[in-house]
Amino acid sequence: MMHVRILGIGVVAGGLPDWPATRAVLRGEQPYEPAPLARYAAELLPANERRRLTPAVRLALQAATEATAAHPELRERAASVFVSESGDLGITERMCRALAQENPMISPVDFHNSVHNAASGYWAIASRCRAPSTSLSAGPGNLAAGLLECAMQSQCSTEPVLLVAFELPPPEDLRWPGAPREPFACALLLHTGDAPAALATLQLTPESPAAEARETSDSRGDPALRALAEDNKASAVLPLLALIAGNRNGRIRLPLSYNAGLGVEVVID
Repeated sequence: MMHVRILGIGVVAGGLPDWPATRAVLRGEQPYEPAPLARYAAELLPANERRRLTPAVRLALQAATEATAAHPELRERAASVFVSESGDLGITERMCRALAQENPMISPVDFHNSVHNAASGYWAIASRCRAPSTSLSAGPGNLAAGLLECAMQSQCSTEPVLLVAFELPPPEDLRWPGAPREPFACALLLHTGDAPAALATLQLTPESPAAEARETSDSRGDPALRALAEDNKASAVLPLLALIAGNRNGRIRLPLSYNAGLGVEVVID
């Protein structure tokens, strides 16, 4: 078992513009009403970098900025782990279309943004952080793999680690069965050491396929909110956030691989 404490939370989705709004919806204080995403200003970045941002990077950076807002002094110290199932498929589609032309011409900006760790690079510029950064894609185990990576890094370094999980719907020509239909990003500022004002402690336990799959779902009774929670690998964090929003201890099980899971015990500090 490993444990890690949550120091900050950031959420970005249609109808869930930030953590306070998400907390109110998960508590049942406000109805969930899907809405278009507002454009993120990315004020931490210099103007030249802001002009190059893609929608996927904007989504990730908005969540990361909110999660670290209460502890801006940790931005330059915290290592980061970015997880996304497919990265920025909008860029992939444009590059493939360009390469299929008789005279292929790829935009330098698209080429610059085509790598899977583009979001982490922009975050390093925005936060002025030189700590290590990891970018993962772990299929069905995206969120669980990110949590485990953060917990292990924080235990080894005793420094905070920022987890950012984000997904965007793919372009229609690249859509696959079960592809996300809604954008979603969540960021958690995590620390294994003693830290003031922690929101909750997560106890992480890898489990075998035979482990009992108990998942908190009562706070996702709204069909639209439940559909969002099941839409993509990043929004799978919503049951965990529901426990924190309701100030309740509880346990969820996240998929870790095709035949194993990660038990996450939420303990409110």
